[in-house]
Amino acid sequence: MPHGTPRTALRALAGPPGESPGAFGAFTGDSVPLRGTALCLRLRRAPAKGFRPCAFGAHRAEKHAPCRAASWVTPRKRYAKGELSVNPICCPQCGGLSAYCIRPDGLFQCPECGDLLDRRDIDLDGMEVWGVAADGTLSTTTDPAHSLACLMEAIEDFLTADECPNAEYARLDSMRNATESLAAYIDARRLGIKRPEFGYPEESVRTAVNAGADMILGAISLGEPEEDAINLVVNAAITSLTNPGASFAEMVEENYGEDAEEVRSWWGWSK
Repeated sequence: MPHGTPRTALRALAGPPGESPGAFGAFTGDSVPLRGTALCLRLRRAPAKGFRPCAFGAHRAEKHAPCRAASWVTPRKRYAKGELSVNPICCPQCGGLSAYCIRPDGLFQCPECGDLLDRRDIDLDGMEVWGVAADGTLSTTTDPAHSLACLMEAIEDFLTADECPNAEYARLDSMRNATESLAAYIDARRLGIKRPEFGYPEESVRTAVNAGADMILGAISLGEPEEDAINLVVNAAITSLTNPGASFAEMVEENYGEDAEEVRSWWGWSK
């Protein structure tokens, strides 16, 4: 039956003249009635435990092994009323039949085939982040920082809707976008994703600190010890930004690949 074709139109094509079209096909007036006739129905058995029904019939997940995906199978789902924007990360070894679940040791395991996944191997593109749902399922959702940015943009669109040719449509569209963005943010927080920190982006801070050091070094004639000291301050500031609480020794190791005593010996600096 072609999808979308009215049933009445299909019945009109049931058969040649003299035959009566019906839901079960064409039949003539002298056809044998069904009443009193034994029917032989073929029943489909439920798949046994450990088997999954699909287009190839009921079978174990191993049948899909030759068709392994190159990346995780993550069902995409658009937000609707009462629906979450969280998507489970499914095991590619099983053809996407089962989602990874967290284990007590912190690894993720497929309950179908036992395939293991380390969190260090999770690499997401775009504005997605991963977390663990309440039932232990490894899932992805939209980065809450991106959801908040979209929410703010939707609010601005709503406030400026009167400037659009179709103000009513612009207001409705901005309200829909605001609802979706807020729902995605809530889902991310429920998934355990930390709320975004408001402030200057890391790259902006790096640029500002280096520009400040270049300003001083370009305007004041300093010796090499002073220049090295300013560079140490710049590197220490950036390290404190990315790794709060880091020690001087950790900063030196990260930026210079030396130990603290080696740096102090450059110009006879003491602790």
